[in-house]
Amino acid sequence: RNLSKNTEFDPYASFSQSARFDAAPMFLNEPARPSAGNLPFGGALAHPNPRIRRIIGTMAAQIEDPIGLAEIVKSSGMTLRSMVRLFGKELNTPPGQFYLNLRLARARELTVGGNRLIAEVAALCGFSCGSALTCAHKRVHGLGLSSCRTANPSRIRIQGRS
Repeated sequence: RNLSKNTEFDPYASFSQSARFDAAPMFLNEPARPSAGNLPFGGALAHPNPRIRRIIGTMAAQIEDPIGLAEIVKSSGMTLRSMVRLFGKELNTPPGQFYLNLRLARARELTVGGNRLIAEVAALCGFSCGSALTCAHKRVHGLGLSSCRTANPSRIRIQGRS
């Protein structure tokens, strides 16, 4: 590659947002903030932008009982359009997709790390039933959630890659 002063090199450009999101907790040893306490990934979702942190905190606190983007917008003090632009610029994904990825990551964490039923995991992650959770996981990752318990991690398709 030609790496001149004006060309930025992004070593993570070949990975989708979903893959980066799922890999983030692997590189953390302890929570980023003491107040992050019970947030998924030990507070790994801390972002340098305070508006993003506040929105992600709201999403993470509402995984079990998801709220609509309208309520998230209201609590952030932003307009929906400005929140969508901010997420697009800072995280390269729409806020709704980010919220879904957050819920699916939590569901996979609960499924792989224990022996819970899919229906129980679905309820803990704000899905109406196990089928809705499995369909959403399959749409994003290429495998049903129960397959992740025994599947080789290299078989799981990351969104945007085949």
